[in-house]
Amino acid sequence: MRVRPACPDDSEVLRAAVAKAKGNVLEDAETPVGGDFSVAGVCEAAACDECGFVAEADNKCVGFAFAHPDSEGGEAELNALWVHPAYRNTEVEDELLGRIAAGLADGGINQLRAAIDVGNDVSHEFYQSRGFDHRTERTAPEGTRQRVVVAPVESLRW
Repeated sequence: MRVRPACPDDSEVLRAAVAKAKGNVLEDAETPVGGDFSVAGVCEAAACDECGFVAEADNKCVGFAFAHPDSEGGEAELNALWVHPAYRNTEVEDELLGRIAAGLADGGINQLRAAIDVGNDVSHEFYQSRGFDHRTERTAPEGTRQRVVVAPVESLRW
């Protein structure tokens, strides 16, 4: 497996990887972070987020992660963390999370924040096991309730 920085040209490859893995269904309760995996959402993350990485194996995308620092600095939102189902519960999730943390720390960011849909116990356990703590709950733009968790980026670095 190889992890490399994401670039704007990756958006269609990432969207296609998600669609193929899900049989063209771009919703997945098993996705650790969730996120917007629509064509527009993946394209926007690949093109706009300041910190992004792509995991590849056998010349195929097997995962990606994107984060965007807050305008006031100090903290960033993990906008997407997706790993192909065949590669979940391997080192891919932690490698992507570690690379995001290192990139953010190098840019002066201290905390990484993620939002998990309330009731998504798999995702909650994933983040809790990696040192994320519950901060608050919020309502997402589409109306779903989310649990907001945070972790110091230094504890996530590899």
